[in-house]
This record gives sequence, structure tokens and C-alpha cells, in this order.
Amino acid sequence: MGIINITPDSFSDGGEYNLSNTFNERLLSFLKHPQVAMIDIGAESTAPFNQSVSEETELLRFKESLIPFLEQHDWVYSKTLSLDTQKLSTIKYMVATLNKKIDILWNDISGCLDDETLTFLKINKQLKLVLTHNFSQKRDDSINHIHFVQNISDEELFGSVVNFFETAKVKLLKSGIDPSRVYFDPGLGFAKNRPQNLYLMKKLAALIKVVNHPYWLIGISRKSFLRDVGFERSKDAAVILQSELKLVNYLKNLNHELKECSSLSIAHRVHDPNHYLSII
Repeated sequence: MGIINITPDSFSDGGEYNLSNTFNERLLSFLKHPQVAMIDIGAESTAPFNQSVSEETELLRFKESLIPFLEQHDWVYSKTLSLDTQKLSTIKYMVATLNKKIDILWNDISGCLDDETLTFLKINKQLKLVLTHNFSQKRDDSINHIHFVQNISDEELFGSVVNFFETAKVKLLKSGIDPSRVYFDPGLGFAKNRPQNLYLMKKLAALIKVVNHPYWLIGISRKSFLRDVGFERSKDAAVILQSELKLVNYLKNLNHELKECSSLSIAHRVHDPNHYLSII
């Protein structure tokens, strides 16, 4: 999954692709890239301590970049368009505007699976969802996830994440929604402190095996909590490359630990897919 943020303040590429020319160039490169199966576009930063934006601001960013692009260019239909938003109103507008012409994945960091969300999924049967573990209790609070870090043990954290996804599977089935339409995301970097994020990274293979769900999305590329273990946060291309290559080794080891899970499909959120070709 290639990532494009059309924001001024995202932690990784804020300000780089919020102009039409740079956005178009980046999106076209992902559409042409043979190893990119999904393209994730976000119009609101979820970096810790950034302020939430209004629905109008978020939609305007999509209207000024993605929608004009789709009016001028043919989409590669083998690729999924992932829309990164926790606002239900935004995803409703985008799904209605695109009118089922493109395979859409709703990348929702809120972790909210309430009745309104379930109803929307039931109505839009082609829509897929990323369900992210997040300790915030309300959709509107999810952007401020850093304020919902829990002071719990590693074992309690692991159990909480397992319970979150097991509960979600029950909700989905009761609502008549096939769980295979949903990617589970452990929410690395969301409502967790650095030790908790690093612990979940170590336990990721065990978590995936325990939950026993076939589809996962793992987002760790350029996350700030990795700086404590030798990864650097930088705009310098050489520094970024070294950090991304360390993640390649981590993901290789993860794939090795899960090699017996033949039905498993894991999508990795990355900023430059060329750094990850050796995983495939």
C-alpha cells in the first residue's frame, strides 16, 4: 500500500503532495508501479498532537486533488483506492461521488464499529474497511488518540487488542457483514506509548495467529516510536532509506514467522514501495 498525504502537517510527507502537480505525479507513479496493490490517500493528519480539521477542510482537499485527478485520468482497476478518514460524513460523500467505479477501502483509524458504521457497510456491499485498534471511545476523539494511552501491562495490552478484534468479528457476523471485507490493523502508533508499540511489534505474529483473521494492514513506515530503536525521522533521502531497509528486515522476519498461515494476506503501508521489493 503506497501512501499519499494531501496535508500540510502529516508526520511523514506533510506539505509534499498537497499541490496538484506533485500529487498527480506521485499518484501516477503508484498507479504504474507493479508492486503497489493499494493506494492510500489521506486529507487529515493523524500525527500525535496535530489538530483535527473540519469536515469541510478535509473534503476540500479531496475535491482539489483526488477528484480532479480521477476526472482527467483512467484508474488502474486492479488497484484499490484506500481513503484514510475517520469521518463518516467524508467517506459517505466520497463513496457517493465515485459511484462504485473504483474498488474502495475505507481506512478508518477510529476503531469505531457502531450501528451507523455497520449500516453504512451493509448498504455499500462493495466497500471494504480497515478496522484499527484505538483506545479512544468515540469517533470524534480518535484524532486525539495520544490522550487515550492506557497505563496497562504488556499482557493486558495484548489481551485488549485480541478482545477488540474478536468482538468486532462477532459484531460483523451479527450484522450480516462478511469479516473478510475487513482488514484488521493493530494500530501501531495509535493510543499507545513507545514501549507498548515496540511490544506489539515483537508480538505481531503471535497476535495474528491468535486472532486468526485472514486480512491485516500493518502501518509502521516512518512511525516516530521507532526512533528509540535506531530508526531516524528525517526528510533526508539517505536517512529515510536506511530506516526503511531496517523495516524490510523486520517484515521479512514477520513473513517467515507466519509462513505456515497459507490463507493470510498482509498489506504493508509504505511511503516508497521501491524499498520493499525484496519482501515480495
